[in-house]
Amino acid sequence: MTSLLPSGFVDLYGDSAEKHYDIESSLLNFFRGSGYRLYLPSLFDFDQPEPNDNYFKVVDPVDNNTLKIRSDITKQVNRLFKQKKIAVEKFCYKGDIYFRKSLSGDFSRKYTQIGVENIRAKGQDLEVLKLLFSALESLNIDNFTISISLPMLLSKYCAAKNISIEQSLELAKSLENGDLGKFEHINFSDIKEYFLAKSIKEVKINSESQEIKNCLSEFNTIISALHKLVRSNNIVVDLFKSNNSDYHTDFSFEIYSNKFKNIIARGGAYNIEHNMSALGFSLYVEELSKLIYPKNKCRISKTSRLSYKRE
Repeated sequence: MTSLLPSGFVDLYGDSAEKHYDIESSLLNFFRGSGYRLYLPSLFDFDQPEPNDNYFKVVDPVDNNTLKIRSDITKQVNRLFKQKKIAVEKFCYKGDIYFRKSLSGDFSRKYTQIGVENIRAKGQDLEVLKLLFSALESLNIDNFTISISLPMLLSKYCAAKNISIEQSLELAKSLENGDLGKFEHINFSDIKEYFLAKSIKEVKINSESQEIKNCLSEFNTIISALHKLVRSNNIVVDLFKSNNSDYHTDFSFEIYSNKFKNIIARGGAYNIEHNMSALGFSLYVEELSKLIYPKNKCRISKTSRLSYKRE
């Protein structure tokens, strides 16, 4: 029988639609109650060159401009922050994102994101992380691992060592593959211990670069705070890991379900413009649903925004 929907897309109805809706509304109410204003982004944006082109394009019949169907809401919030007339500094959002090629083994090409973004201020990094963990805890999700990294550290380090951009990109790929054989001629003695280490409580790199010093100081503060917020064995520091984002300029993180090994949340810090940066995270409703609603039916309590009970 010929499918009535393209590969990677599904209709939700009945129980599955209601479960999806319950998670969305509960999280949005929670974030709004925490002081975040709601943002419902446009499905379409002007198409601009990006390193990752895994998104759909359409031609606008009105003016023949090429448009992209959004594949990430964070960039849309970033655009909102740049509009000087908007005084709000804390947004929560919800929306579907679409990809030409699936990002996971389930072949899905559509995901629902719910998240928050806010302009960074001193001490707010911890506030945002607390908000994320509180949301997961209220959903009765505690069996997870957070993997935190500094994706831009390697390029900063290579620049300080006068290593070419081409070599730094090769080095990044080699680190992902765990093979540094071709770089034996370069002295990495000061960072070598962090190449494969995962259980790290403090990063110490002797560098004359003030940029690297500042970067590591902030990162170590985040690591220390994480150990106070979640169990230490739930924390992985993968210092040089790339999260495939082209905009995170500071620390970034991914949260995995230990049960299904799937990513349930992703986030980090990024620059908006000179002297202004933002921090946020996105939760993936489809992946949360797998954890909240296993085989037996669950319903969200009507008396509490994020309190769940089984029927």
